Amino acid sequence: MSDILTQYRQVPQIVPSETNGSAVLELNGEALHLVKGDSKDELSPTVWRLPTKSESLATSHLRKVKELDNFGYLPATIELWRTEEDFTNAISKLISAILQGDVIVAPYLSRFLFPQATVTTISPTLGVLPVASPTLPPATHTNTYFIRDGRQAYIVDPAGETELLARAIATWKPALTGVFLTHHHGDHIAAAKELAERFSVPVLAHNETASRVGIQCITPGDYLTDNIQLIFTPGHAPGHLCLFHTQERWLIAGDMVAGVGTILVEPNDGDMTLYLQSLREMQALQASLILPAHGPYSTDAEGLLSHYITHRLKREEKVENALSDVPQSLEVLVAKVYDDAPVFLHPIAKLSLHAHLIKLKREHRCVENQTGEWRL
Repeated sequence: MSDILTQYRQVPQIVPSETNGSAVLELNGEALHLVKGDSKDELSPTVWRLPTKSESLATSHLRKVKELDNFGYLPATIELWRTEEDFTNAISKLISAILQGDVIVAPYLSRFLFPQATVTTISPTLGVLPVASPTLPPATHTNTYFIRDGRQAYIVDPAGETELLARAIATWKPALTGVFLTHHHGDHIAAAKELAERFSVPVLAHNETASRVGIQCITPGDYLTDNIQLIFTPGHAPGHLCLFHTQERWLIAGDMVAGVGTILVEPNDGDMTLYLQSLREMQALQASLILPAHGPYSTDAEGLLSHYITHRLKREEKVENALSDVPQSLEVLVAKVYDDAPVFLHPIAKLSLHAHLIKLKREHRCVENQTGEWRL
């Protein structure tokens, strides 16, 4: 029991509890529940629930909901809910109810309580292990991918706990050849150096990524193996790389798209112009399977990529419509442009808004004044 509690408390994601009706993940070290939430824009509409405060953890049942994707994910967002019960006692009751079959655990929650080093096979050359990571809500995990081609094997974006991933690597054959990073963000690289040292293999990434985390780099456009091509896709991050299997036609998309939530493009690391260009270049590959870093994969790569392009262009149109001849601050504009998102997400949304405005400014479609306000 103490190991489970330790693992649970170590998940480093904290989200404000002010949700404006939308359910999100909140880890506060006190107790846990899943609660019904409302959906807005990028947040998922399907949610799980545990008992209300007036119900008992030990005797109540979760509603059974059909699993909707390939990894056992549900398109659900999760919230930890403060309860009157002691944290350890509440967890103990819940685990007891799970073991007795009285409670069915949503896949997201089960990964916090019972982390497993089990790689799910997707194809003869590809497997995945979702691992809890400090990513942005509503996502809670990063998909660590395991690939092999002939005598070569790689782990992609080892974001989770080193020991868990090391056990998974031991089950994936052939022996590990290297650790590959799609980009430098913290929810993709946590265990990279330790795993590389433990298995005496290099860490591979674009030189823009390498310069930010101090690792060996590879050149974009090269092939990682005979059949796995590296696709340079800047926009979310300067050195972002996708991996495309030219025979099986799967595409590991990193943070270019997501199966849950959305993708942040912000001014420091991101570039909205390059992001849209990269999405179109990914479309040109005509992949049969697209595998994001967060959430389930999709067999409709064209549809998912088209959705992301359309979504960004519609948001851009909304940005432009919010502008006028009167200069406005980012704070004023974000309330107009992201009026369909919960207020607690506006600080994050403001980053994407800024990236959109920079793109419009570059295209001579808006002006920024000396005080950081924006107008047509």
